[in-house]
Amino acid sequence: MMALGCVNILMHHGGAFSKQDELTYDGGDITLFQKIDKDELSYYHLVQLAKTVGFKDGDNLYYAIPGRSLDEGGIDHLKDDTSISEMMKYANGAKFLEVYIQRNEHDVSGYPTVGDAAQQDNTDETNKGNKPIRLRKKRDERPWTAEEEKVLTDVLYEMNDSGWKVDTGHKSGYLSFIEKELAKRLPNAHIKADPHIQSKVKTLKKLLSYILDIQQSGSGFGWDDERKMVVGDKDQFMGWAKSQPGAAALYGKPFVNFDKLFEIYASDLAKGAKAKGPGDQFDLHEELSSADVTEQTQQIDSAVDSHSQPPCHGSNSSSGVKSLAGRKRVILDDNVLASEFSNISKALNTLVEAETANAAAMNTMQSAFTQELEAQKRTDERREQLFSVLKKLSGFSRDQIVKAVLVIGQNEKRINLLFTTPDELKSEFVHQVLKRPKKM
Repeated sequence: MMALGCVNILMHHGGAFSKQDELTYDGGDITLFQKIDKDELSYYHLVQLAKTVGFKDGDNLYYAIPGRSLDEGGIDHLKDDTSISEMMKYANGAKFLEVYIQRNEHDVSGYPTVGDAAQQDNTDETNKGNKPIRLRKKRDERPWTAEEEKVLTDVLYEMNDSGWKVDTGHKSGYLSFIEKELAKRLPNAHIKADPHIQSKVKTLKKLLSYILDIQQSGSGFGWDDERKMVVGDKDQFMGWAKSQPGAAALYGKPFVNFDKLFEIYASDLAKGAKAKGPGDQFDLHEELSSADVTEQTQQIDSAVDSHSQPPCHGSNSSSGVKSLAGRKRVILDDNVLASEFSNISKALNTLVEAETANAAAMNTMQSAFTQELEAQKRTDERREQLFSVLKKLSGFSRDQIVKAVLVIGQNEKRINLLFTTPDELKSEFVHQVLKRPKKM
């Protein structure tokens, strides 16, 4: 566990803040600085750490306030030791603090945040308190037209059957391939793999996952498959969307490419965290930006803890080994030597027997492991075929197929049971799963 007088810092760098539906930090990487002494941490010390990951004079530092989203006054400016002290007030209740580097080329306006308002005597009353900072869009952002989004979706759809999709997502280099295809079909658009396509694909997958969640568990609102939009009680939807960054944009607006995106990504989303191919890089900052502690945050915690274990104190190298210094010489007769050799022979026989038993046990374990791998491979193959199998069954709406993919695809026993069920009973099996998904 981390020492009580230390704090871990997750530093976001190489990206930039942007403000569309909500304030986000897009792109870049994250570096973990472990076990920083709380008493020694100063603004100068933090800047020195930031410089190791690209911070330059004129850049700005911000920190996230735990338990708040960036849009809810959850970010504040770091500019001196006083602001460092304000940040450290949150250190005891969090396993790590998040710090963001904003490059000087991305202009940040002078609107104060929580810490700024308390330190500026001449600030207007309306600018005090938990007011989030205003930011201009970063230079590499671009709006996508409906036609551009359609062409992008078409390219992704065509790639489904062209060898770019693997059982864990997309192959490395798929974004560059898409860039070349878009250049052919939209020669004047100048759309680049990074950041344009990478950001857009991430957004589309996020919105698709929201729609699948709504189809499965929406309460008071739902998905209209004919109009391709979220409908129902707007207040209830907006209440749900508060904890789903970007979801608010779905209400009452047609998501016209849903059908193709569903066929592209539904199988991946059904696998959850396993759906990360070599080309689908993991955006750690996206997972850590939410107020809730997600599975990825827990992985960071595990990484911190694993590096914070006390050093192992092994046995002293001299224990169990008697010093030869000062040992008296003795003269052994033949009988004593024969007895010693007999004991050594028995010990060697015992060792050989033990090694033979160990080898047999290892063979058994290896066989079991091989069988487990084969079973897992068979399940993965069946999971890949799940969507096409369900589409062939008659009497199910698209909404029911989506729910069946989500319910069956996340449980290995259900997957294997479906595939071993006779064809004439598969439809009844799916009906039962949809009726009692938690009891199957």
